[in-house]
Amino acid sequence: MKLNQIDNRKLTVMLKNILFILVLFAVITPDLFAAGGGGAGPEIPCSSALPFCTANTYSFPNETNTSSPSGLNYGCLSSQPNPVWYYMEVDQAGTFQIKMTQSTSQGGPATLDIDFALWGPFTNVSNGCAAINGGQNPIQCSYSTAATETVGIGMPGGTGSGSSTPPAANVGDVYILLLTNYDQGPGYIRFSQTGGTGVADCSIIEPNCNIRTISATPSACTTNNKYSVSGQVSFDDPPSTGTLTISASCGGNQVFNAPFTSPISYTINGLNADGNTCTITASFSDTTCVGTFDFTAPSIPVINGGADQTVCQGVQVTLNATGANTYAWTGGVSNGVPFNAASTQTYTVTGTSTNGCSSTDQVTITVKPSTTYTISYTSPACINGSDPQPVISQPITGNYSISPTTVSIDPATGIIDVSSAVVTNSQNYIVTYTPTDSCNATVTTSIIIAENPVVDGGQDQTICRNDQVTLSATGANSYQWTGGAVNNTPFAPTATTQYIVTGFNQYGCTDKDTVLITVNQLPPVVAINDVAICRGDSTVLLATGAPGYTWTGGIQNGDYVSPSQTTTYYVTGTDANGCKKTDSVLVFVHQLPMIDAGPETTVCLNFPYIPKGAYGVQYEWSHNATNEQPVFLPLGNNWMYVIGTDANGCSNTDSVLVHVIKPPVTHFTPDKYVGYPGTVFTFTNNSENANSYYWDFANGSNTTTHSVTQDVTSQYSAEGDYIVVLTADNGVCKYPYQDTVHIIPFPDPTIFVPNVFTPNNDGANDRFFLTVEWGKQIEVIILNRWGNHIATITDFNQGWDGRTMNGQEATEGVYFYKYEILGFNNKTYTGQGFVTLER
Repeated sequence: MKLNQIDNRKLTVMLKNILFILVLFAVITPDLFAAGGGGAGPEIPCSSALPFCTANTYSFPNETNTSSPSGLNYGCLSSQPNPVWYYMEVDQAGTFQIKMTQSTSQGGPATLDIDFALWGPFTNVSNGCAAINGGQNPIQCSYSTAATETVGIGMPGGTGSGSSTPPAANVGDVYILLLTNYDQGPGYIRFSQTGGTGVADCSIIEPNCNIRTISATPSACTTNNKYSVSGQVSFDDPPSTGTLTISASCGGNQVFNAPFTSPISYTINGLNADGNTCTITASFSDTTCVGTFDFTAPSIPVINGGADQTVCQGVQVTLNATGANTYAWTGGVSNGVPFNAASTQTYTVTGTSTNGCSSTDQVTITVKPSTTYTISYTSPACINGSDPQPVISQPITGNYSISPTTVSIDPATGIIDVSSAVVTNSQNYIVTYTPTDSCNATVTTSIIIAENPVVDGGQDQTICRNDQVTLSATGANSYQWTGGAVNNTPFAPTATTQYIVTGFNQYGCTDKDTVLITVNQLPPVVAINDVAICRGDSTVLLATGAPGYTWTGGIQNGDYVSPSQTTTYYVTGTDANGCKKTDSVLVFVHQLPMIDAGPETTVCLNFPYIPKGAYGVQYEWSHNATNEQPVFLPLGNNWMYVIGTDANGCSNTDSVLVHVIKPPVTHFTPDKYVGYPGTVFTFTNNSENANSYYWDFANGSNTTTHSVTQDVTSQYSAEGDYIVVLTADNGVCKYPYQDTVHIIPFPDPTIFVPNVFTPNNDGANDRFFLTVEWGKQIEVIILNRWGNHIATITDFNQGWDGRTMNGQEATEGVYFYKYEILGFNNKTYTGQGFVTLER
């Protein structure tokens, strides 16, 4: 036996940042092209991808009984069942050419059809799966019956319409690969990089895991030829998470959870002993690390109990079985020891081999008794009837004879010929059977051969269809009629029929007679078709198909009726044979529609009124109006009339009163049209024919008034043109009016500075002022010629009175000033100069 193991130590060298995703499919019909098939198992999403590496030639197990996600673009692959996903990444940019084969065993020849589709490049697995799930086209694919395919990146790859040479891979590129297993058989996918300059990184794969040895020792058979297999699995560098599953191809498994310590002992119970090769497979769930080991199951012996035997009662029998080491017979029999079989019996032998496995065989010993069989006939037999045949309790051979000899018997078969028997009444015959088997004795039986009855079915009869007739036969004990008739039981035949009666006497012997029942068909009375009318209308009642008619209610054929509600009328026609048939006419009365012209309403002059009739399908309006189309009515009260017709063609009328009033006349005037920011405008309402007024001042504010004499105001803080809208409402219609006011920017400030002042309290030029227009803030600083701060002015009306900040009079001379002024336009203005103080 050979240990088949997968060495994952070889997977740590290459392939970084190129991502492949492997999807394996298995289909039901292995001899079709790979495009066919579909999976019935669970869908395997792209997000379940496992790492994949081609640093060295390596075998990955394929997959069956899964299905691919729907809605993806698989390129040239027309079907993709049974997916499994893998990925890997590249460390060194360049080209790749990867050969893929599929075989039934690890390292075996390529025998299973394989196909693929390739996507990319992407930046990572998540982005790649998102793009594929979004329907991105593959960049390369192959759809053929070959067991070998080639993927190319920067090199040729694919076949047929899916062949291509994509650009070479760059570091960090991501690709996606899909493979199919069209032949469905379990096996392995082998990847080997046969060309290209690119290098990938295998560090993304669980490193170093290696299953070194697997042992398997089957036990002896237990009850029902079951056995167990035990052994050990030794390994290096197992994964730190997940499970280790040890399974037997002949059934059963044992699962171990991380952490894993080598070696691990296992036992799988309840296996069937069949002598075949069974494979133990050990595989870790969180890394691609698999190993297998083959052993031979215990075999079940083939037991031969010998041939079946037939003996006469009292003769000894010997049963001698072969094929095993020990034997146990049922019925108290010992192997190879003679015994007396009292009766026919099947004996079962159980043979057990040295490995504890066992099987059985059976031998039937038929013991023939000498006088226990019987012979009989179905009695009585009727003259000119079926020839009676013997019924014997055992399949034995011999000769038959009969007495008296007025009838003949076949001595080989025992069949009695009654076709020419001369019998005037019933007579009993004795049949003798002499068997040729010496184990059995002669036996006799009796049979009655009886005469037949004479049956009379009665006279032929003529009736109308649907009438009843009674058939009454005589001359026998019981009777059977054709056509489902029952003797002396009335029934109603539907057509002229000849009925055959069979009569039976007390021995079951029969005779037949016939009776013809002629059925006159009913006249083809047909009333007019059912009709629908509107209430108040009338319709004619007319029937055909017979010479005379009778209508319900005393109506004569061809009369007109006008029922107020739905009514069914019945007519009966009678033909020359007196046969009658009835038909009916349903006169369905449609009630007149309850046409509704709509509620009383009010509209403004020159505003349209839209008539809307209800409970009809067609309408005819006064004022040349059309239903649900606008119409303009004059000032005042207007009555609108409508005739409505429903889906049954029935009509009715209604009316509606429409009041037409004067519309609002909207107007207003502002007290000014131009202002500066912060200006308050007053608006005067000049409207007519309204009672509610909505103002929109276009500055974010609005108001509603109810009096035309009420003026409104609004302040505007920012520059711009404002369209003020007034909407006048009389409760029925609204009219707007608009006008525009303008907010213009403040002008630049004007600044006047005197160059001399005389603070001598004479009332003239006593203070130093800056005269400013369009300014809102001021600061003036006064300095002497030595740069000392003398005074500050912060009010346009304050000025400098010629004193220092401690209240003393400043000396005469020239002083330096500088100012900073904020204008209403929010701009700052600065300046400086000299002023002369004289007293």
